[in-house]
Amino acid sequence: MPSPQMCIGLPPQGFDLGMDIYTPRSGKASFPVLVTFHGGGWLINDRSIMEQAAKYMVSNGEYVVCNVDDRLLGDQGNTVTLNEIVNDAFGAVLWVKKNIARYGGDPRRVALTGDSAGAHLAAAVVNLGSNLSSSRYSRDKLAFQPSYLPAGTTAEQIAAANGLAVQAAI
Repeated sequence: MPSPQMCIGLPPQGFDLGMDIYTPRSGKASFPVLVTFHGGGWLINDRSIMEQAAKYMVSNGEYVVCNVDDRLLGDQGNTVTLNEIVNDAFGAVLWVKKNIARYGGDPRRVALTGDSAGAHLAAAVVNLGSNLSSSRYSRDKLAFQPSYLPAGTTAEQIAAANGLAVQAAI
């Protein structure tokens, strides 16, 4: 059974988020990428509940699997908001697209999936991924600030380049 190659910390406002990256052992030079988001109603769980599914996919489907964490509504003294959780999902996808080639993944072939609240996050990337801004989220300005941005880029540049586009979401 493969084990994660590495755990990455994505630091939104001082809060470390983890990502386990599983790479197939078949020896191919490059694999499509599957990013998984865990469920739990935005209140409970972490990426560990998706570990078994991630290992199955990498062993039987020949995908690089990125099993990611996001903040929960109860984190940071119950101050985390739903838009910040969406920001974490956006940041994870941007990190994957920028860095996954180092782990055998093809950044041009990225699919998203999730369980329950994680499925909502996958859908948010697809449906809201062009609604990015460097300004703070508000009811009047429904735009998101990814938790991670590649160095030297702005949220607006990512949106203009359709930088959160993926090939599939399940």
